[in-house]
Amino acid sequence: MDIIRAPDFRYIYANGYSISVNGQDVFIRFGIKDGPEDTSYEQLGIVMNPSTAKLLGILLAKTFQMIEQSSGTEIPVDQSKVQALENTITEAMKLSQADARPSAI
Repeated sequence: MDIIRAPDFRYIYANGYSISVNGQDVFIRFGIKDGPEDTSYEQLGIVMNPSTAKLLGILLAKTFQMIEQSSGTEIPVDQSKVQALENTITEAMKLSQADARPSAI
């Protein structure tokens, strides 16, 4: 497969993200979190179907697994943030099942 970059292709730095879903698409937004209130300044968004989003998740998980294996060091993750993400996802899924509108994660 040939890959050709669009003239407006760019990299951005992101330390914040959000995901929303509806029945057919996954919306992922990236940005910068800043300040004590964790204000996020969104800079870029992508939309993909759930299958592609799942493959992206698998690719990311495998990539970090390989990095950790090759370095012999686990990449640290704040477990309280993991729990907060899990809680947010659970609540968003409950809302999306109860209401057909897209839910934010």
